[in-house]
Amino acid sequence: MSGSHFLYTHEIVGPNPYEEARVMQYTIALAAEYAETLANVAQEALDQVSKKASQASQDEFSTRAAAPSEVILPPASKRRKTMASVSKTKKKNAGASKSAPKKPGRSAKGEENCRRTACLYPGCSYSYTRPHDRDRHMQSHFEPQYHCEVPGCRRGAKGFFRHDALRRHMNSEHPGLEYVSKQLPFPWHSNTELIWKLKMPPADDFDPESCFLRRERQKMALHT
Repeated sequence: MSGSHFLYTHEIVGPNPYEEARVMQYTIALAAEYAETLANVAQEALDQVSKKASQASQDEFSTRAAAPSEVILPPASKRRKTMASVSKTKKKNAGASKSAPKKPGRSAKGEENCRRTACLYPGCSYSYTRPHDRDRHMQSHFEPQYHCEVPGCRRGAKGFFRHDALRRHMNSEHPGLEYVSKQLPFPWHSNTELIWKLKMPPADDFDPESCFLRRERQKMALHT
């Protein structure tokens, strides 16, 4: 039968879905096998590289442990030049520290390197950086001006030289008690005769209290 054409099954009913699924499963299995093979090859290569690196590090460590430590020194001429320059620098710094005057400022302890104000009471060697601190100290050479008025208090007869000391005593020993106490003037203000017990302040002291004492001493000297 020349010129005749036989019709296949797929030409009659279309493509077979079962055949396509079988081919797809085979393709997927083949790809998975290929991927697993590649992963095994890569793992073997990585193991070989890590093994070689570990062996190299061990060899280097054993070589360093066996060989004595070597110190590379510069040539003798360079060493002499370096030592000479260091000695010159030390001498220069030592001379500068000796000749340079000290600048005014704060010392290592934080105190001001300035002229201190001495106590004006005869025989007292205390001195202070601030005239106000000196004036507060000078009150201790006279009778206490502040007394605790709480009955039975042991500090009632002894008293305090400063108002802040009385305030601290009331807050610590008698908390909760209300008291009225004002700060009194210095003893030599209320009784000018006490000024004669103090020395004349230096002429270069221009703080308010030194000026007051000099002025009152001059007034008292004129009236005598």
